[in-house]
Amino acid sequence: WWDKSIEEINLLIPVLTCSDIGKVRKYIKEYLSESSE
Repeated sequence: WWDKSIEEINLLIPVLTCSDIGKVRKYIKEYLSESSE
C-alpha cells in the first residue's frame, strides 16, 4: 500500500470492497501479471 500513488489506490478501492470474490480474484491476478512486466 505505502508505495502506491493516490490514483492507483483509488482504482483499487472498488475491487477491495467488492463482494464478488471470483471477480476480485480475477482482477488481482490480472493486476499482478501486468505489474510484474
